[in-house]
Amino acid sequence: MKLVESILTKNPCYTAGRKITVKGLMLHSVGCPQPSAQVFVKNWNKASYDRACVHGFIDGKGDFL
Repeated sequence: MKLVESILTKNPCYTAGRKITVKGLMLHSVGCPQPSAQVFVKNWNKASYDRACVHGFIDGKGDFL
């Protein structure tokens, strides 16, 4: 398994500076045939993206981002 660290430094959840205590892990389908988690990282790493706070992604290849 290959681990890739990609911190969404432009996302409002990151820039707010609050600490989030992770209490569990939930895996779910995003509802679209997206083979690469990197697409979500790229699209959600924007100051204007305020619809989700993300702890991590797992893509179809089993890579963790």
